[in-house]
Amino acid sequence: MTTGHVAHAARSCLFRRAVLLASLCTLLCTGAQAGVPGDTLTPRVPWSEFTWAGAPRCTMDGSQPNLSTQIRPVPAAIVGGLYFGSLTWLHFYQKRTIWAEGSSFRIVDNFDESLSANYGGHFAGGYFLSYLSTEMLLTSGFGLNMASICGTIMGAAYQLYVEVLDGYGKDYGFSPYEVYSQTLGAVYYIVTVYSPFLQNFTPKADYYPAPWFGDRKKYLSKTPIDDYSAWTFWMSTNVHNLLPERAARAYPDWLNLAVGYSARNLGYPDRYRVLVFALDFNLAKILPEGGAVWNWWRQTLAFVKIPGPALEFEQRGPTRLYLVYPFKVNL
Repeated sequence: MTTGHVAHAARSCLFRRAVLLASLCTLLCTGAQAGVPGDTLTPRVPWSEFTWAGAPRCTMDGSQPNLSTQIRPVPAAIVGGLYFGSLTWLHFYQKRTIWAEGSSFRIVDNFDESLSANYGGHFAGGYFLSYLSTEMLLTSGFGLNMASICGTIMGAAYQLYVEVLDGYGKDYGFSPYEVYSQTLGAVYYIVTVYSPFLQNFTPKADYYPAPWFGDRKKYLSKTPIDDYSAWTFWMSTNVHNLLPERAARAYPDWLNLAVGYSARNLGYPDRYRVLVFALDFNLAKILPEGGAVWNWWRQTLAFVKIPGPALEFEQRGPTRLYLVYPFKVNL
């Protein structure tokens, strides 16, 4: 058996074990607490307390979240199927691309491999996967605290699982620094759940292929996931909530300020770092309310940084002012 076949078998075995472990974790978390459909006796979280950064929060189906875990079988089957189905699709997508060529497991020190842009990606990934996992569990009937804790563990665990499989990739490897970054992202999520102040500081990301704004994609990049030349990672600040009351009345609640980091032309001699200060728009405050599903998507879109005015500081060149970052608009 060749090295590639051994690595393939190891990855397949690891994937099966991960699916089994996820199933067992779900059973352990639910235990014997599954309730009956239409249960009206389960204590709920008051809507006045189900907020994020002072704004109303939504579940995937608009249901009022539980205080204690009482599984809702039909919603759990639907959102759980979508969640685990998406992760399974992502696994096979990466198996055909990033992990298509295998090797024996190795640990790599890639501290400067993407001028540190990859750490922003792993931090944002740990945060966002923890959020999605929590939302899935809340809609399934988990209590708010249990959903937040288990969701954070699931977000960090999936990221770790991917990193382990990277360890078998021919052009990749298991990176301790990336594990630190994604774990920190998951930890930041659970801390913000219980810290209304930190909820005003939101990790965001945007992705635009580098040729769209005059640069090159990362050398040997195989998917948008690892093309860090195309990503910018942000921390967006809800300025409105941090202002004194009188000033807040005059400041738009949809206008945030964000600081972003990126790296361009990765894999080429002329690669460079980018630091950006930009205006940011809170889509949850701009887009109109609608049905339950739309309101949840509207809430989730708040994690996406959309183009806007920005000031860019380049490592290799002059400071640039953009009307619609990262696109160069000539007037």
